[in-house]
Amino acid sequence: MAKIAELPLECRPREKALKEGIVELNSEELLALLIGSGTKGHSALEIARDLLYACGGSAYLPNIGLPFLLSQKGLSLATALRLLAAFELGKRKEWVKFDRSQEEAWIFAFSSTGKPLGRELLAKGKGNRVALSPKEAIRSACAFGAGKILFVHTHPNGAPLPSNADLRFTAELLPLLKALNITLLDHLIYSPMGKYSFKVNGLLN
Repeated sequence: MAKIAELPLECRPREKALKEGIVELNSEELLALLIGSGTKGHSALEIARDLLYACGGSAYLPNIGLPFLLSQKGLSLATALRLLAAFELGKRKEWVKFDRSQEEAWIFAFSSTGKPLGRELLAKGKGNRVALSPKEAIRSACAFGAGKILFVHTHPNGAPLPSNADLRFTAELLPLLKALNITLLDHLIYSPMGKYSFKVNGLLN
């Protein structure tokens, strides 16, 4: 694999983040930024790719420990601790405090360059159900003047797996956003049992 310095500028994580915004980086590129520099024969991107493969994907990063990181090629103790610190901050950070007793639907709006524009609680439901149409999400995105949005909703009970209604909502939302040149960064479902990403699971293609 080529060294990062040998890659075209637009393919280098740091340059890509500066030009397109940090939200445009994939998990491998984000990890490469945290890793910083590679070792002889292994670029930071290659180390990041191997780490993601070894742990089973970005969803499992917050649960890995120091011994696992130190077992990976190219990771020093200092780098491993830096990664653990980032993962811990990610677990502690909440964009918003969700109501755990009922389902909620939120939209997070960003400019086309990734600048946060705001967030809005679109709907609350009783128990595990919330009534929301794609047009309501579109209305909110347009009100913010968003170039990109993140859609988040909660499942207060059970696993964070999408229901048929969740799948249908996203399938209807995507073409409406595309017609307005608005990018759906992800549709995330949170529950007491974890998080589900439509993007990670290939449902935004």
